[in-house]
Order: sequence, then structure tokens, then C-alpha cells
Amino acid sequence: MQYRLAMSPPIQLGAAFANFQALEAAGVAGANTIGGVFYFTNAFDTITEGFDIVASYPIDFGDAGTTRLSAAINYTTNEFDSDASKFLNAEDRSDFVNGDPEWRGIFTGIHNVGDFNIIARLSWFGESTNSNSGGTGPGGLRFQELPNFFQTDLEAQWQINDMFQLSAGGRNIFDEYPDRDNISDFCCGRIYSSGTVVPWQGGYYYARLRADF
Repeated sequence: MQYRLAMSPPIQLGAAFANFQALEAAGVAGANTIGGVFYFTNAFDTITEGFDIVASYPIDFGDAGTTRLSAAINYTTNEFDSDASKFLNAEDRSDFVNGDPEWRGIFTGIHNVGDFNIIARLSWFGESTNSNSGGTGPGGLRFQELPNFFQTDLEAQWQINDMFQLSAGGRNIFDEYPDRDNISDFCCGRIYSSGTVVPWQGGYYYARLRADF
């Protein structure tokens, strides 16, 4: 069991002008611009359970170099161990339990031959469920099921000499994106869920020269 620190729901001030007056009387600068107040609380308990599996395996190809394969898999669940309804609304409670993938994995292969390295990595984010208010589901919510997401990274390295290393590669080389939000859980021009842990920036490609002095 964990005593979870979490942000409280907003305490709206707009409908209570007396609150503005009280803040201004207390000398709070800019009090009349405050629309709501949040605070941290540890007033509810949660349970986080799971496991990690990590494994690696080296392969020797003789003159063709060596390869090291590794895999790291994580499974994590979250649940409430006390009533959090006074502190978190229905959307926050649902997203705490279901909003992050329970399964994640990173699978890496590094091949070395002489002064050259090739690094390939596959990142996996499992299924999850995002929620938003304004629906007809439990708690008056709308839900969006988000599928498995895979991202592939690739990098080649050349150790030119003792000082310089040249690298080139890309993150998310196949330019994959998660599903777009379809329950209006976003703002400010975003088209993906505001709280997603899945990368949504698309492909990124680079070249890098490193110098060690």
C-alpha cells in the first residue's frame, strides 16, 4: 500500500467573489486573476503491483563481430485502496487505473565489429484506455481504447580515433504515431491525448560528431 501524493481537483473561485475579496485583503498579488486553486494531498491510498523481467544474451560471430541482445519487460497495475472520490473526479480515477499501459517492453540489439557499432531498439507500449467527461459511460465518461504502439530506433556509430566518434540514426524511424484523440481530451492545438505516455512526436533523424578531450 502506498500513501499517494496527488493533485486535488480545482477549487473554482469564479463563482465566489468573496474569495477574491478575501485573497486581495490578505495581500495576495494578482488575486483577481486566479480562476482556481490546486493543492497536493495524500488523503487516499493506492496499491501499485507488478514485475520486471530483464535478460541479455551475447553472440560471438568471430571476425564478423559480436552482438548483444537484451530485453526488458515491465508489467504494472495501479488501484485505489481507499475512497478517492472526494479528491479525484471520475475521469482522474479512471485514468489513474487505466490510462497508462500495463505492459511495456524494450528490446535492444547492439552489434560491434572493430570500430563500428550498430544499435537497434524496439520499444513497446501495451494497450490502455483513456477517458474524458461528457459521456454516457460509468461516471458520465467517454472512453477511447488505445492499441499497442511500437517504436523502432536505429543508430550507427564509427569510432574514428581516440577522440572522435561519428553517429547517425533515427528515433521512431518508421514515423509511427499513436491513435488521435477522439473524445476531446486535449487542448491548445494538440491532437493526441493530453496525458499519454506514448511518444507522439513522430520520426526524428540525426547525425552527431562527438569529441572526447
